[in-house]
Amino acid sequence: MLMPDPVTPDQWYIKTKNGKRGPYSVQQLQRYVDAGAIVPNSGVGNGQGPWVAAATVPGLNFSADSVTQVCAANQATPSSITTGNAAAATLKQRAAELQAREQALQDRSEKLDARGNELDARGDELDALAIELERRGRELDQRAEDIDQRAEDIDQRESQCDQQQQEVLSRSEALQQRETELQRQQEQLDARAEELDALAAELEQQRERQAARIAETQQLETQREAEQAALQRRREELDEREQALADREQAARQLEQSLQEEQQQLADAAPDASATPPPVVTSDEVPDVSAESILEEKKRLLQEFADRQESLSRREAELIRRENELTRRELDIVVTPDASTEPGWELEPESEATPEPVEAATPVHDPTPEPPAESVAEESGSTDSPPASWQDVLGRVQEQPADFELAEYDEVSAAAVATAGDVGVAPTRATEARATEDQQAVVAAAQTGLSELRRLAYEERFGPRSRYDVDDDPAMRVDVSVHLPEAARDFTTLVTSGMSDYPIPMPNGQRSVRAELLLYVTHLDELAIQVLRGAAKLPFRKKKGLSIGTTESLDGLHDPLSGSQQQDCVYMLPVVESDSKPIQAKEVIGGVVQLFWLVTITEAERKLIDTGGIHKFLSLLEKNNHAVFFDLMRDCYVKRKGWFRR
Repeated sequence: MLMPDPVTPDQWYIKTKNGKRGPYSVQQLQRYVDAGAIVPNSGVGNGQGPWVAAATVPGLNFSADSVTQVCAANQATPSSITTGNAAAATLKQRAAELQAREQALQDRSEKLDARGNELDARGDELDALAIELERRGRELDQRAEDIDQRAEDIDQRESQCDQQQQEVLSRSEALQQRETELQRQQEQLDARAEELDALAAELEQQRERQAARIAETQQLETQREAEQAALQRRREELDEREQALADREQAARQLEQSLQEEQQQLADAAPDASATPPPVVTSDEVPDVSAESILEEKKRLLQEFADRQESLSRREAELIRRENELTRRELDIVVTPDASTEPGWELEPESEATPEPVEAATPVHDPTPEPPAESVAEESGSTDSPPASWQDVLGRVQEQPADFELAEYDEVSAAAVATAGDVGVAPTRATEARATEDQQAVVAAAQTGLSELRRLAYEERFGPRSRYDVDDDPAMRVDVSVHLPEAARDFTTLVTSGMSDYPIPMPNGQRSVRAELLLYVTHLDELAIQVLRGAAKLPFRKKKGLSIGTTESLDGLHDPLSGSQQQDCVYMLPVVESDSKPIQAKEVIGGVVQLFWLVTITEAERKLIDTGGIHKFLSLLEKNNHAVFFDLMRDCYVKRKGWFRR
């Protein structure tokens, strides 16, 4: 072999029987050397120049034994190596260096012996732990006996299932007859699609009316407070007038008593004074207002105050009810089951909701000007660590999907992705006509642009990417990007890359959602990657929409999750505030990509969320000091059925 070029290349190729492999860096070559795949006389080169011996490459370190063996082989068969004496001299020099390294390794071996003693001590601790595990094994044996008892019950139920199977076979014939009817209903659904477009425009108008009603509610609230203050002032005035009336009545009684005494004295002193007219009391000495009139006025004002208070309470309750109803219609908080996948589904006409008129509020002029509202929504500093307590999370659950900017679900993208990942929903004829090769090319181009944008955004938020797990599903590809702990983020972050390529349709004509899922783990777990990828495909395939608090069943993962109670999931806003901010992608898709945090839950916890709302589940998370990391072995937080009656 020839000597290497004066300029040492950065990339090397390995000579093989069939040609060459590479390129590799010096660090990668060193791994092959440590594994024994490259020996000192192996041929390497820059791919264009001549091949050289691996031992002559600067930075590669060989063991003394390997160098000695190569030298002996060179002396025995000098014609088998093309490098000749030059390589042999170099190997001898390297042999001396490696002997020095061998001495250093000997010193390091002594240190490792000391560390082995420490590991022995730790082994004693592990023995104690093994005893504890044995105790738990006995408990598991007891549970196994209980399971055997349940197995007998299951055998009995199996016989019942056989009978039910016969009934199912008879019902299958009836379902075949219904299939023809469903095809006719499919044509009706195509016609209704056009009606839904018109309803979407009407929904936008309802949103504007809702904003006006919210402003009106706030104005009425201000008016009600002003009226209450005015009524309170009038009540105080009535109390003062009542007190003054009592004082004047007491003075009148005293004056009347003194007049009677004087008349009695005059009657006793002059018997003939009876002809004299009695003294006239002036208007200044007699109260000008009777006590009865004051009391009647007070009663009238109090009754007016009570009526006004009751009227304001009824109006406030009505406005709150309307506001809640409009919010529910717009955000679709109550997710209805997918009727198209359940037996016995019948197509029923929808009744259009007629908006209720808003009563005109009587304006109340308050002379005191209303102080200007100060903005308290300050931008909080982003943090890359989980919140200190679940109280921080509970303070953010008021955020709704409408607070975030969502991407428009354009017709081209909708038609292009209709053929990808659409499972369990029969496509319409219009959708099948639009799913052409040209539109699939448009989706592929959009995926390429979004993929690069996601990579840059992920590395900026979560740090360098250590692994990229590629999905082999051709129908709906959702990859997973892995980011190891770095700086303040002392945990591993798993985030999907590809879920936002498929816009998620929302019910009631709302804008579609482009989203990605993330999961926080303490260590890299292949099952966590599988769960994250499976949960990312559910919202698009089931066509039920996606918002904060949406729950799904991990149907396709029952076998991997057979050892855990958590076989459902809920989509929430990330607890790390910097992770909850949307990814801006206006130039690519004309909108944003929202990140959701995936939390695995049990069936009982899912029922709690579906019936009582996400707030009750968040209260359980705070009560049990729930860790934000992925954990399939945690206990169920719903301990009794009383939760569903609250």
